[in-house]
Amino acid sequence: MEKQQAAAIAEAVLDPDLQAQQYRSAALKAASRERARNRDIAWFGLAGLIVGMPLAWLLGAAPGHGALLGVGAGCVLGCIARVLRSTRRR
Repeated sequence: MEKQQAAAIAEAVLDPDLQAQQYRSAALKAASRERARNRDIAWFGLAGLIVGMPLAWLLGAAPGHGALLGVGAGCVLGCIARVLRSTRRR
């Protein structure tokens, strides 16, 4: 067996694995970017919780309701920030 034949056989055997590895790597990168975007929305939700609970307590409402409304408002603001950030990058 010549060197060229051995290289061709090795490439034929290893090429599908390399393609699968590149596909998995690209999928992992895309999933990582999506998790980072969702993490930003979660931070907005946490900030809404931190603001909503004491604000509800000061206004005489139940702190739990204020926390839920704060998380909801924070997540909405996070989604708006995400959309604005993505349109600004284009």
